[in-house]
Amino acid sequence: MTSFQSNNLNDLGIKYSNAHPFPHISIDDFFIPDELSVIADEISSHTIWEGIKEFEGAKAKRWQSQWESIPKATRQLLTELNRPNFINFLESVTGEKNLIPDPYLEGGGIHSTGKNGFLKLHTDFNWHKKLKLFRRINVLIYLNKHWDDNWEGHLELATQEGSSKSLRIEKRIAPIFNRLVIFTTNEKSFHGHSEPLKTPDGIFRNSLALYYYTSEIRHKKRENTNYREIDGDPLIPEGKSKLSKVWRKLKYRFFD
Repeated sequence: MTSFQSNNLNDLGIKYSNAHPFPHISIDDFFIPDELSVIADEISSHTIWEGIKEFEGAKAKRWQSQWESIPKATRQLLTELNRPNFINFLESVTGEKNLIPDPYLEGGGIHSTGKNGFLKLHTDFNWHKKLKLFRRINVLIYLNKHWDDNWEGHLELATQEGSSKSLRIEKRIAPIFNRLVIFTTNEKSFHGHSEPLKTPDGIFRNSLALYYYTSEIRHKKRENTNYREIDGDPLIPEGKSKLSKVWRKLKYRFFD
């Protein structure tokens, strides 16, 4: 399935470590196109979803992380990306060592966002309760054939502006077919696709997401995603009551 054996790992590693606003890399045509196309078609016609996010941080975002409900070819690829060959590749590119895959696909698996959907800028949860490990590397595989730039949906990478809470988008990566994105996830790696999708009815922004962990302690444990507006205001966590000024002040004071 993969063609990463032909990539120059040293060059990729240099590009990754020097990337701004935080270590990342985007690689096109990473997979054999015909084989990835089968997966893209599988997900386009998929109808069994674990849930859909509808709150201030995300809208119209469906997901499926249950192995038994993931289509066959997609399941095979996810299995391959949890094996040593791909993990060795990740370690070579990112410089991380002793990466551990997540057999539970916590927060990962298939992601599919529809018209008017978005995912606000955020930093990820960093602690896996079942594995008792710290999340370190995110891998995204985009599956969108004939994607129109005018539909929005670009992966946005942002940085916090000095001592202010405001965020500045430094890079936008279109979610086109057969594009692999890898990035280091930490307390400063703000990312998302914050503009509502302008896709036609029935067109979805589809991707696969996998996360890799380490036993090395890097920061305080955090089990919730930290959503932010571009002005830095914290957004309501999934499952919480209506956001209030009091809640925002408390979050700034105690949780940042």
